[in-house]
Amino acid sequence: MNAVKSKSLNLIVTIALMALPFLGGCADRQSDTPDNLKEYSAWSVGYVAPTYYPVDIRSIDPTDNEGNSVTEIGAQVPSVGETLKEVRQYFPHYDGYALPLDFFTFQSRGQLGMGTKVLPDMITIHWVSLINVKFYETRLKINQKIKNIAHQAVMVQTQDPKVALECHASHFIFGFIPNGDVKVWLAGCGPFDYIETLKPYKIEHQGANDFLRKMYKKELQQTMFKHFKKIGYPNPLPIQWDKIDKVLKRKFLADGQWETVESTH
Repeated sequence: MNAVKSKSLNLIVTIALMALPFLGGCADRQSDTPDNLKEYSAWSVGYVAPTYYPVDIRSIDPTDNEGNSVTEIGAQVPSVGETLKEVRQYFPHYDGYALPLDFFTFQSRGQLGMGTKVLPDMITIHWVSLINVKFYETRLKINQKIKNIAHQAVMVQTQDPKVALECHASHFIFGFIPNGDVKVWLAGCGPFDYIETLKPYKIEHQGANDFLRKMYKKELQQTMFKHFKKIGYPNPLPIQWDKIDKVLKRKFLADGQWETVESTH
């Protein structure tokens, strides 16, 4: 279930991320003001889902408080969920159920064009859990807590003691679970900042979009099951609810090595 990827982050953030394994620590966080946007990156959105429980994102709509669209996000994501082989490059013992949270295991979409640096007031996502073909609507309100994190300038020290890079947590990362819950982080400057776990704003009932639901079952769900069986994945049903509310992250150690950390966020 390889998905189309778009991981072309801006140069400053890319350099900072490549330097993360060698960080000696971060300098003080400096509070920026929202009108000092020239130093910011255009914000983006990213996604992660368990390998055995991929999802389809139908639309992403960032809006202001009046409900007006403030920008357009790149094309629909056909399937979110990396293969075991891809994830195990970074989490060698990954079991296929947890959310593998890392800059190299989530998929991302930027804004069309150059993008805006001004944060929206809300991000609405319509998505489908392919394992049970349930249609969800998720809404993230961009409150002051989120804006404060995104507007902080972080100076990241690299291996070279003379070089420190400035970056901002301008990437919204969404982690999808088949029951409709979505975990949210801000990322861009080292550790992922956990924001909250969102409950579905809306769940479409069985009768809604009946034609579309049948299409998903025939074209995507059945194809997914056949693909899983062909490459030797275990049957993902019944859903392993006790295993999917887990998040894997990498913690980098002082000697440049890293270890896997498991938590619920």
